[in-house]
Amino acid sequence: MSQLELSFEIINQVLEKCGFYAWEFDQSTETVFWSPGIRGILGLDETRASDSLDTIKEKIVHHRDKEKFEKLLQVGEREGILLKEEIRLRMISGEFEYFEILSLKDRKISGRDTRILAWIINISGRKKLLEDVARLNQLLSKSKQLANLIYWEYDLASDSFQYSDFRSEGLEMNEEIMRDIFIGQRVHVLEGYKELLAVTADRAFIRGIPYDIEIEILDAKRRSNWIRLVAEPVLDNFNTTIGQRGLVQDISIRKYLELELRTSIDILSDHNRRLLNFAHIVTHNLRNHSGNLKTLKMLISVAQDETEKQEYLEKIFQVIDQLHDTIFDLSEVVNINVSLDKKQQDIVFEEILQGTIRILRSEIEEKNLEIEFDFSEATYSKYVKSYMESIFLNFISNAIKYRDPNKVPSIFIKTFRKDKTVVIRFQDNGRGIDLKKWGKDLFGMYMTFHGNKDAKGIGLFITKNQVESLGGHIEVQSEVDKGSTFDVYL
Repeated sequence: MSQLELSFEIINQVLEKCGFYAWEFDQSTETVFWSPGIRGILGLDETRASDSLDTIKEKIVHHRDKEKFEKLLQVGEREGILLKEEIRLRMISGEFEYFEILSLKDRKISGRDTRILAWIINISGRKKLLEDVARLNQLLSKSKQLANLIYWEYDLASDSFQYSDFRSEGLEMNEEIMRDIFIGQRVHVLEGYKELLAVTADRAFIRGIPYDIEIEILDAKRRSNWIRLVAEPVLDNFNTTIGQRGLVQDISIRKYLELELRTSIDILSDHNRRLLNFAHIVTHNLRNHSGNLKTLKMLISVAQDETEKQEYLEKIFQVIDQLHDTIFDLSEVVNINVSLDKKQQDIVFEEILQGTIRILRSEIEEKNLEIEFDFSEATYSKYVKSYMESIFLNFISNAIKYRDPNKVPSIFIKTFRKDKTVVIRFQDNGRGIDLKKWGKDLFGMYMTFHGNKDAKGIGLFITKNQVESLGGHIEVQSEVDKGSTFDVYL
């Protein structure tokens, strides 16, 4: 296999590792051509390049999706129109999985009126996550039906409370708490809900307006719980408020499920965003290299002598080297986004720091980098060890690369907690970055800002993807000639 063929094979492997495959349908011969990777997944004969349409419909396509599949293959007046369907295909295991298939008739690309180009993406994982979200919704609905309720009444004249029996493992109420919530100082109501309850309850007593609100309280065992308060005024014959009655419902389970649901949706949205961003990067970067190779191949074919051919061959080798580096970088990103092996363990920050210092010892000593740290507020955290090592390595090496030549380079690493989240701060005194000018590009792939010959623009991109893949994020403050501060929220 030639270097050129090997390069294109590597491109296919990277795309297929991301779950992207290509196929083609020729209506004149009713033949389907699949890329090699998808043939193996579907259990098709890998020694063949194509299969008949009847074979695909009978052996591969789910019987309920055949009509949708045939729609994708209609040539007709479809020039430039992209069709998309979700179709179940039989895998080599015999099980069906969902694929998103896009088909396009484009004579400029295929060169023939009877040919359809198509792309296929395995979306079974995404479908499963959506099904999990649906199950959470169903569980949420059932929890509402089975919820325990307290019926209560308050008489203004006698200042007395009456309420029904209530049993719940997570919520314990008594008359003291009931009085405190409705007519007392509301010491059992969490701070963010006191004003809401006070205004709502006053309107109910003074103006006779019913209410239905949700607040967070501390129960008799000082446990945090969510409750729903439903109340209406009790009026006498003269429409004067003489009391209130209503329901208290323990909705803690529902609230926790809503939180879990929102988290799942956020994870799905974030994963889709990163996947689309990565697909754009793959398309842009690999298309540039493949375009260069294609042009050089054409130039070699029309070269007049061996000297000219040799010059073009040397340029091809340079493009291949660049392509190799690009594919290595993209593979790192693929491993972050699709890896299932993200085992977390207790990470002691000082141990990670000392390991990083050993790796960078020669550069640290050569550039006289001063390193200070304070891990007293958070000495450890659960995390993926390889990711944490990468985070420390990137920020400390950047403090060396982008040091200010007029200062002794230094970096201060500190941990602290913010809203129950562990944060690692990396603060250096380097050249800094103009965030107004470069802020939106700071974490972009292959983005560099200081003209360093050894800068590749991949470190911050990798670090950001690692942190976000585990649900965290990075905040940055920077000022030119003063330095940069990166806060990594784990």
